[in-house]
Amino acid sequence: MKSNARRRIAEEAARFMAMGIESEYLQAKERAAMMLGLSDCDNLPSNQMVRDLITRFARNEIGDLELDRRLKAMRELALAVMSAIKAFDPVMKSNARRRIAEEAARFMAMGIESEYLQAKERAAMMLGLSDCDNLPSNQMVRDLITRFARNEIGDLELDRRLKAMRELALAVMSAIKAFDPVLFGSVQSGQIGLESDIDLAAYADEHLHVLQALSQYGYDPDQIEEVENIKGRFVHIRWQQDQWPLEITVYPEFQKDMVQYSSIDGKPIKKLNIAQLSHLIEQGRDKN
Repeated sequence: MKSNARRRIAEEAARFMAMGIESEYLQAKERAAMMLGLSDCDNLPSNQMVRDLITRFARNEIGDLELDRRLKAMRELALAVMSAIKAFDPVMKSNARRRIAEEAARFMAMGIESEYLQAKERAAMMLGLSDCDNLPSNQMVRDLITRFARNEIGDLELDRRLKAMRELALAVMSAIKAFDPVLFGSVQSGQIGLESDIDLAAYADEHLHVLQALSQYGYDPDQIEEVENIKGRFVHIRWQQDQWPLEITVYPEFQKDMVQYSSIDGKPIKKLNIAQLSHLIEQGRDKN
């Protein structure tokens, strides 16, 4: 009796699911039991039993050929959708990287963040993309910083700022020319943001000599930071001059000919000495 009751419930539940009346096994079985007056059946059929009957019911309703045709068509559609998803995944990742890069560039252009990694992590978190396993490169962010700045203040104003910062850099470098100064970073490359500073390097075994030379030309740095780490020993000299933040990193003299590599693209850092920067500024004047 119980076996017959389970069979009847299974057949009716299979019919419900085959016709789309129910989509869940338990609800289909309970509905079938209630309709058959077997709600007190304490041993409902297994899901496997119902599933085996679903296809049998469908074959009885539409025939083997039609059911096989539908199965083939549905599998082909499934394959097409899966292929589309697989192809779309790199696009999704690329879009996520682009959005993170744009937001990170905004943070750095506005001076909210000064380090690439922190800017990218902050952008990913703000955009709800913290699980993105492929953050944009520093190069990608740097390329967007100037674009953001141009959009904010316009080409003319950004070019005016770049010209003023390069001229100030040349003046400071001339004051400390005895220490082989070079310009590097965004002012050297021309890819400045809204809050870019002027980055210079000089070479002296005693940073006080650099400070004395600056003082003779009326420059008055207000921040001195001595650093010693795995990269060696060096000193940061910082101050604000003519509205522009300026930093000189003083390295020991023996490091003057050492090649330093960029954390952005891994390539040797590009630098301009006094003659090269002066020539670059003159070129800009000729264009105007």
